[in-house]
Amino acid sequence: MATVLDAHPDVAMSYETYEHLLTPADNRDYQLSDILEKMRKDPLRSLKNFLFSDFKKKNSNFVKFVGRAERADIGSETLVKLFKEHFEEGLRLESFRERMLFVERLTREKMQREGKKYWGAKIVSIYDQLDELYPEARYLFMLRDGRDIAASRKKVGDFNQTIEHIADGWCRQIKKFEKFASGSNGRAVFVPYENLAQNPEPELQKLMEKLGLPWSDRLLSFHRLNLSIHRNPTGHLSGKQVKNPINASSIGRWKRDLTWGEIARFEERAGKMLEKLGYS
Repeated sequence: MATVLDAHPDVAMSYETYEHLLTPADNRDYQLSDILEKMRKDPLRSLKNFLFSDFKKKNSNFVKFVGRAERADIGSETLVKLFKEHFEEGLRLESFRERMLFVERLTREKMQREGKKYWGAKIVSIYDQLDELYPEARYLFMLRDGRDIAASRKKVGDFNQTIEHIADGWCRQIKKFEKFASGSNGRAVFVPYENLAQNPEPELQKLMEKLGLPWSDRLLSFHRLNLSIHRNPTGHLSGKQVKNPINASSIGRWKRDLTWGEIARFEERAGKMLEKLGYS
């Protein structure tokens, strides 16, 4: 969905540049606050020295953020410039607001480079805080059969989650978005994954109407465009997938990738939600 939106001539998207990845580290890792203090004195040299040598050796969330910035075509030189601007405006990275403003700064940089009008990002579900900061924002929630999500996490990445954990999280996230959407005056929208995968053009046309964006055929040809995610996938779990057109090949994958026991355990925890949403 992020890649489809990024293909729109008016929208620039960043990829998993989650604000919490900028949270100052604890005592078990490099102190991000120490690095930021050095960056204030000599931003270019200190960021390069720490981030791209010693610091990169640490398995740090901050390093993850840097890699994900590359997916938006924000390399080291530009990142240094953005941090410098951020600090010169008196901002730090210690509050949600300050971290989110840096995510915005990063994505706006991409937006301006590409000559687009709107910026967007994949986020975690801190809806109320986000809505205070961006009261006119639009929110999309990809609604997908939770068993397929469980099958995906079993095969891709290092999620290391139990079936029960995935089922509970799936129900919890849906309920949370439902509650937020009920008071959003139409700005928060569920996007049915299965409908989109099986009938992409009419579903995307309806979505553009809800977002107030004009239709563009680029949405369907995202896989053929020279988007930043294609040039710099940098560890993206779906880097290969987004080079292909929208397709329905992953619908129902739970039937082949989960065991009968795993299916039963998922349905025991999330059966009512599956039925409510129309999943068999």
